[in-house]
Amino acid sequence: MGATIRFIYGTEAQILELTPSSPNWVERAFYYPEDKTYFYQALGGVMKKYGGGEESSTGITLDGRNIGGVKMLIDDEEILHIPAQWEYNVRRLLVRGIINTLGTINIF
Repeated sequence: MGATIRFIYGTEAQILELTPSSPNWVERAFYYPEDKTYFYQALGGVMKKYGGGEESSTGITLDGRNIGGVKMLIDDEEILHIPAQWEYNVRRLLVRGIINTLGTINIF
């Protein structure tokens, strides 16, 4: 059975002060600073940074924020953007919002 993907939002300071012994630390979760275009993932007891930095957003984004996982429900008012040369692999996809795609959506 697959693992549940967790998306956690907060300030960058709150995210970077987390340690593996913190109650808000979730191994393999994705942490999004509220006003940044990059994100962090807790892996192996280390918070790793991913994404396009503050100036540019690269990769697949949801409401302008890079995402590091797959979301199967695009809710009302949400916008999923898939750039050219990118693939979005998902088992099922329910869309109530908007998908802008120049890339490929693969539904297995």
